[in-house]
Amino acid sequence: MRNQSHLFKFWKYLDTISIQNLCLFLFALVYGLYLDPSPEHFSLPLLISAALLSFSFRYSAFASNISHVKSGYNPALILWILFGVIGLGWPLLLGVIEGHSIRNISRDVVAFLMLLLPLFYIRFVNEYVSAAERNAVIKTLFFSLLATGLLFSLRRATVYISGLSGGTTFQDVNALSVSPEVLFSALFLISYALHLFLFSGHGLLRRLVILCLCFCGALLPLSVMGLAVMRGAFLVALLSVLIILFSALIHRPLRVILPLLVIGAALFFLSEEAGNLLYIMWMKTISVGLNARDLELEAVLGRVTETPWGVALGRGWGAVIANPATGGTTVNYTHSVFTALFLKTGLVSTTLYICLFGYVVAKVVKCLTLEKDSFLYAIYLALLFTLLINSFFYGGYKSVGYGLLLTLAIACVSCYPKSTADCESKW
Repeated sequence: MRNQSHLFKFWKYLDTISIQNLCLFLFALVYGLYLDPSPEHFSLPLLISAALLSFSFRYSAFASNISHVKSGYNPALILWILFGVIGLGWPLLLGVIEGHSIRNISRDVVAFLMLLLPLFYIRFVNEYVSAAERNAVIKTLFFSLLATGLLFSLRRATVYISGLSGGTTFQDVNALSVSPEVLFSALFLISYALHLFLFSGHGLLRRLVILCLCFCGALLPLSVMGLAVMRGAFLVALLSVLIILFSALIHRPLRVILPLLVIGAALFFLSEEAGNLLYIMWMKTISVGLNARDLELEAVLGRVTETPWGVALGRGWGAVIANPATGGTTVNYTHSVFTALFLKTGLVSTTLYICLFGYVVAKVVKCLTLEKDSFLYAIYLALLFTLLINSFFYGGYKSVGYGLLLTLAIACVSCYPKSTADCESKW
């Protein structure tokens, strides 16, 4: 019988950890404790985190990816490198020609580089990579994202509870709530606990303890997302629960009874708080609907059609827009990675990323449908919904967390075992 919870024992893989893995985890701690998802100003923590992140890169993996482009062995690798070359080419030139501010150009280029992080961590052609090295990379990525999400949540909750922001504005701390790492940590903890309880072969007491611990841990990120009234986040959290419960109703119907009783009891004792949250979300829906995302798309279309080359090539890095989703203020971002790329890099680059993103999502969905291990299942489910939400509705794609989530997704699906029986040796 497989031990599905042994992966929480962080020390299990310390003997395989490398300097790069250690730097990545240290980066996650500094980033989670001192920085915002999209820092506005230079600071010592930002400088330290940037250095740690650069030290965590696997430059040998990047060199390997470049060397395998000519072989045509991996179409996804070719598209990703082509996407990077194009993104660092004409959008940068257009940004300079159109006179966009250096600050906006710099911020856009840094955000774009986050989309290229998989090239610096993952060997897309990985036959010669040892299982220990590959698994250590995946585990470090996962624990780094989980730690960052929980630290962001703790910082946001501390500001709310104590009322002491230490000079941080409400907008700054609210940005912590909408970071992709917070949503990922909440979805993983909920999915892992529920799936393990319903499908694991462990004893009832052990499954109950893990269920309670993970649910209590998930309350922290769920609470801070509630403070930000993140309707999409709570929707995908509910969908995650329903997907697992529906699967259990088919395969393990008797085991569903206890979780339903626990959920019912929790809703009974927290009915007032849950009712208030639902009321606030409903009033927000009545007031703002989809937060003017449709009007945002119209504004992007109007902006790119101002020039003959706008549709094909975009308006360049640093381009700004009077965004209806931000009350009509002029900003240099949209709330979807696809509209942002269309605005700044044009249809060609956007189409490339749509293909890459569709490939990653399709692979994650395939692995999710095949996976039996609770830990891996929860990772795939959390990755799927976090990437979808932050790609279409939130601005989380501008942060390093989004790039690391992409990297984790590619790392997991690229070394997926030929059969789930190989899962134990893989991890």
